[in-house]
Amino acid sequence: MSKTQGKTSTIYLIHHLIFTITILNILNYIKFGILMLISFLPVVTFGQVKSNDSVQYERPIFDFNPGLPTLSFENQSNDKGYLRFYTLSGYREGVESTQGPFGIKFEGIDHDDMNARRLYMYNLPIAQILTHGFINDKFIILKVKDPQRYSYKPEYGAKDVWMRKYAKCFEVLLPNGMQSISILDRFLTQIFNVQVARENHATNVFILKRTSKLEKFVPRTNEPSSINNGSFVNVTFEELTNSLSVDGKIFIDETGFQDKIQIDLRELRNDDLEALNTILKRYDLHVSIENRRIEFFIISASYK
Repeated sequence: MSKTQGKTSTIYLIHHLIFTITILNILNYIKFGILMLISFLPVVTFGQVKSNDSVQYERPIFDFNPGLPTLSFENQSNDKGYLRFYTLSGYREGVESTQGPFGIKFEGIDHDDMNARRLYMYNLPIAQILTHGFINDKFIILKVKDPQRYSYKPEYGAKDVWMRKYAKCFEVLLPNGMQSISILDRFLTQIFNVQVARENHATNVFILKRTSKLEKFVPRTNEPSSINNGSFVNVTFEELTNSLSVDGKIFIDETGFQDKIQIDLRELRNDDLEALNTILKRYDLHVSIENRRIEFFIISASYK
């Protein structure tokens, strides 16, 4: 190979090297520019997708079987009767609120293998746990620091949000033969640091009565039971009066009618009694104010 050819090849290699380095520098500048651009973009994290309703679903940390005690032990024969416990926890996702017979809010299960009986109340407001569902909220007086923790009211916002924040789950397991309810009540008052009592108070109440034997309120539809903005479909008079019992007003049903009803109060724009009776007249119903001595369930803070 001649000197001229060798010189030409060397120059070609130098030019090729310079071109390659230039390309690499350009790519590095582009890469740096992209990184700088990304650094000014908002950070996006890919976590749980927000749902359209008022509450995000959170998966339970463990599967839950209401038919079994929350706690289990190696030796559960309990032949000496020493095995007993109670547990208190917050809201349990995906578990129905306890609903026993006749409106009570607890269930009982006999565990023969443990020689014990278990009472449980799941996903309930504290006030309903303390009364076991025997007392309607309108007959409960709260003398506590934070009443919002004990019983739900519509002004507190969405009920599902409130339940997830304040509802509780409680269960107690006791040997057979013990007075379960009295022990249960003692445990509950100690756990929630409250005192409970029953007191009679004279107060004005709103009494709902029928004005004829005609049943103008009988449902005209097979729709599911619902209460929606003043529309009451396939509900009871008790459910109606409970819904009207707001802002300290107590409505009591004395119609004597036990079946389902359908009543439309959507025209009612305020709590004026005369306006309410104007609508109820269409159904041969009437509300009057009477002074009655009513038994209330008092829940008060304990400072012991």
